[in-house]
Amino acid sequence: MINFNIDDTTFNYRVGSIIIDEENKRILLNRDLDKNYWFLPGGRCEAFEFAKEALAREAKEEMDSEIIIDRPVFFIENLFHLKDKKVHEIGIYYLAHFSEGNPILEKEEFPFDENNRNFLFKWFPLSEIKDLNIQPAILKERLLNLPAEVEFIENKE
Repeated sequence: MINFNIDDTTFNYRVGSIIIDEENKRILLNRDLDKNYWFLPGGRCEAFEFAKEALAREAKEEMDSEIIIDRPVFFIENLFHLKDKKVHEIGIYYLAHFSEGNPILEKEEFPFDENNRNFLFKWFPLSEIKDLNIQPAILKERLLNLPAEVEFIENKE
């Protein structure tokens, strides 16, 4: 994975999928159960791996499912603090969906465990996004009105 430390700063290259169930007007989010915030499904890119390949791999690993990747939506350069570390994160976010009949569409929520960490995936009505702690926070309002073209965002939290 492309994640490394330089002094007191961590650099992270992340990809995320904006999975919206249009029929039921809901979005899939996940969270580490040890954290108090939600984020878009995805993960870190491996070296010499395209972002779309990383999204497909992460969906298979974490949800045991294939996703259909539609288009890139956001490119976010995000600077924030996590505990005592500064984090410089590059995130590419794609609109994606499940094929019709995918069993995940029938679930309200489902767990995933990785490296002794417990995660929860959960569908949320789009109308509830404004009440959730979603990270990066800059996405909260933008998820309700996705741009037609890729939007480049510089964000410092």
